[in-house]
Amino acid sequence: MLVTSDARRGAEVFGRLLVDRLAAQGWDIELLSLTGSSRPGLETVPLSVGTPVGGVQPAIVRALRRRLAERRPDVVLANGGATLRYATITSRLVVPRPRLVYRSIGEPSYWLRSSLHRMFQRALLAGCDHIAAVSEATRSQLEAHGTPASKLSVIYRGVEEHWFELPIVERSERPLHVLFAGSLSHEKDPLTAVDAVAALGDGAVLRMAGDGPLRGEIERRGGNVELLGSVADMTPQLRWADVLLLTSRTEGLPGVVIEAAAAGVPAVASNVGGTAEAVIHEKSGYVIPPGDLDGFVGALEKLAADEPQRLEMARNARAFASERFSMSGSVEGYGRLLKEVAGR
Repeated sequence: MLVTSDARRGAEVFGRLLVDRLAAQGWDIELLSLTGSSRPGLETVPLSVGTPVGGVQPAIVRALRRRLAERRPDVVLANGGATLRYATITSRLVVPRPRLVYRSIGEPSYWLRSSLHRMFQRALLAGCDHIAAVSEATRSQLEAHGTPASKLSVIYRGVEEHWFELPIVERSERPLHVLFAGSLSHEKDPLTAVDAVAALGDGAVLRMAGDGPLRGEIERRGGNVELLGSVADMTPQLRWADVLLLTSRTEGLPGVVIEAAAAGVPAVASNVGGTAEAVIHEKSGYVIPPGDLDGFVGALEKLAADEPQRLEMARNARAFASERFSMSGSVEGYGRLLKEVAGR
């Protein structure tokens, strides 16, 4: 399996989990990263530490080619981001050629904005033997952009079992604890999260787990905001949270929403990508149009004012995560797909 870096981000974290679970079942499998990272990370085999992944870097191509020639894998699973570009090119340089599965984690309609970019992406996807989309929304967008339906499937990511063991938090008279988890970048729209919580005044406090280019702007705005930076372990934060706030402009299927649901934390989340496949509107949380500040504020106000309703949503979220996003189901799905692609 190939991921972009050893940073502790969604694709990388799930990649590590999947590799470990398949290895425990007897698979000969390892997790490679294109490059290393200075952020809190996880264990991978980095191919070229410190090399930027933009474009096609010869150092990464050479290192990946050597690794594939040594290991002679039946299948390469390219897990999001730049891995598709490198896996498609490099797998053609190795004999025998490994089969290639791409795990599509994003929202193609958001990222593929130019005709040239769409053409390039279509050529890369044509080099794959199969594409596993993280959500029905991602699958349908890939098909709309020209990928044959026969090459597409949906496998939901699973959530670790320990999240279901966290106690569901009950509020008393304190302010609503709102958690934002993600990059402080434009596509995650953290400024809308700051403004939404600020609208509740002293009735809510916001913690932001993540870092990025908008951190300075958030600091200048002030308010009831605690900036945690990059967080390696989200368990203490989900134990603290009453609600998860996701204001993203684009998502494939947000892993943090699934983890929060399993932990018994309802979400107020943007209706982008596959988010509505992870949050049942008005039952396990609220799904709000992206950028709709009033919508986010209204949902937070409802949760702050009605603790019984919030607790019911917390229980519903946990039950839904258990039903749809089990780790065992995800491992079974990928195991079956990889065997099929390899012809085993």
